[in-house]
Amino acid sequence: MKRILLFTLLCLPLCSGAFELRQPMDLPLELSANFGELRPNHFHSGLDMKTQQKVGQPVYSVYDGYVSRISVSATGYGNCLYVNHPEIGLTSVYGHLENSFIPELDSILKERQYAEQRFDVDFLLEPDACPVKKGDRIATSGNSGSSGGPHLHFEIRDMKTEIVMDAQRFYYIKDTTSPSFHRIFITPVPGEGVVAGNAITKDYSMEQLKTPVKAYGRIGIGVKANEYMTGTANIYGVHTLKMEVDGKTKFSYNIEQFSFDSTRYINSFIDYELWRKGRGMVMKTYLPENHCTEFIREQTDGGYLLIDENRDYKVKLTITDYRNNVSTFDFTIRGDSTVIPIVSAYNGGRYFMWNFSNSIIEDDFYFNMPKGSLYNTLYFKYKCKVDSTACSNIHQVHYASVPLQKYADIKIKLTNDTLVNKNQYYIGYSVDGRYYSYSKGSYDNGWMVGTTRALGFYRVLTDQTKPTLKYLGVKANTIKFSASDDESELDRFEGYIDGKWAPFYHDAKSHSITYTFDKKRAESGKKHSVSLTVYDHCGNARTIKTNVYW
Repeated sequence: MKRILLFTLLCLPLCSGAFELRQPMDLPLELSANFGELRPNHFHSGLDMKTQQKVGQPVYSVYDGYVSRISVSATGYGNCLYVNHPEIGLTSVYGHLENSFIPELDSILKERQYAEQRFDVDFLLEPDACPVKKGDRIATSGNSGSSGGPHLHFEIRDMKTEIVMDAQRFYYIKDTTSPSFHRIFITPVPGEGVVAGNAITKDYSMEQLKTPVKAYGRIGIGVKANEYMTGTANIYGVHTLKMEVDGKTKFSYNIEQFSFDSTRYINSFIDYELWRKGRGMVMKTYLPENHCTEFIREQTDGGYLLIDENRDYKVKLTITDYRNNVSTFDFTIRGDSTVIPIVSAYNGGRYFMWNFSNSIIEDDFYFNMPKGSLYNTLYFKYKCKVDSTACSNIHQVHYASVPLQKYADIKIKLTNDTLVNKNQYYIGYSVDGRYYSYSKGSYDNGWMVGTTRALGFYRVLTDQTKPTLKYLGVKANTIKFSASDDESELDRFEGYIDGKWAPFYHDAKSHSITYTFDKKRAESGKKHSVSLTVYDHCGNARTIKTNVYW
């Protein structure tokens, strides 16, 4: 009885009936993205609330509490506020805000930026620094950071654990539209099964699956499906997925909440190779050896189907949205032992086990993956191609179609170490060995050293070119520049007004850097000197100096 009472008390803060949160904006509550949507390398952790395609909509605290954290960045959440609500044990998060908050928060932000002399800051606040009441305006909506258009990214987290939960449990959004299936993927386990006479993944439309699919051995089912909401044309992620075989549940998934430590395990849930090939996000009902059970509710035999009899296997798939609108789809897999050829799972390479640390150690290359980096045990391929015209050989580290859960250490020896400025070397990464992008690394006694969570092609490149920087003029008391770098990419920037550091604002999407004159720090009606310097990751810098009136 005591255990039941304790459990009930612990769950009270998470029960939406125990209190009421106000909406973060006084707008019709419509979503452009829902909680748990499948995104590259992570689950979507909040609700993207529509702002009528505008920036500048007032944003309010949803409950009593205090602003506990301010984060400003050119990417990610952009300008973001965190509000703790101790009474109910929750934290509310407001992302992609405009580049100014309410005056008291703006003052705190500017003070920190001036103290650190940097634009991107992320810091905590004491409870008495900025207390708020339910309904207090704290900011305005915007389009900052990695936002594809004006909206408010809104989250609810557990205040102690930071586990993020579906905020729909606190708000009612009318939805009578059921989710839809799009395609079904059937994948044979290499060396253990076949589908339609082949040992490769086959995909089917709903119409095609009116006819039984012949298969034998060990196979897995993948599902491409989406949720839709009443009154919008947007596409969303499904809330639950269940697979039954011959009336028994084989697999079930529910994305009610998750921890940020587990969000990258989305790559154990989706068919990562299909995503890399541009086929979209396909949910797998079968599990790799290294997986996270946080969003897996039930599974038998890893979710795999063992087709070992010449008979019909009845498969039923069920998907639901948060409002329990349901769609089901039934199809038949016909066991047929006559179609199974002898197939070997061996494809060359080194035998790497997922639950061990694995390394490649060569005279000019080192790659170490800690235990739990791989999702499955596999034969790992490595190739080295000599390139006498480059700074290093080209190293193929397996295939980009295989994801990594953890960071691996990488070291590449330079074959042509001729630059005086060693900072101008960088590690280049490529998915297919053609176009190389910047991958962080540092020079160490003839080697480039770094970490990575991507497999593919690596080599050492140089960047001796200054970034591009253009002065675009002054409008409405705001001076604007554009900045970019095509090689090692932009790293940081420093702006000065009348010789004093100033908080210039960086929008990575538009490649713009701006500064709005502050009357408290620069007198109006006079000429002011402006200096902006941008740096790439290899330390190359470009500076523009000008004089402006405002």
